[in-house]
Amino acid sequence: MLTTAEVCKILGISQSTLARWVKYDIVKRHAFNGYLGLFEPPAPHIPAKQCSRWNQLTLRAETLRNLTAS
Repeated sequence: MLTTAEVCKILGISQSTLARWVKYDIVKRHAFNGYLGLFEPPAPHIPAKQCSRWNQLTLRAETLRNLTAS
């Protein structure tokens, strides 16, 4: 399990981006100590951060779920 800072460094994203990715189930978060979260190591198919105007996060999250389900 990884901390917020470790996951952000590995993925090259900010904490706000990480929060959105958790919301869309791209990164798995587990509750720890009441309010802190620990994160699973990133899966091999984590999408790169990009402008979501044309490639929305919901579509990327759905693609990721399809890849991991197969």
